[in-house]
Amino acid sequence: LEWQRQAADDLVVQHIMRTQALEAGVHDDTLEDAGSSS
Repeated sequence: LEWQRQAADDLVVQHIMRTQALEAGVHDDTLEDAGSSS
């Protein structure tokens, strides 16, 4: 059961990191668009 819990933790961490990366990418695109249009 220990390896199952560890695997689940890894999946959660990967999901969080992926979500943060996507959000950072969206924020970067928004800042770039605002800067180029002004």
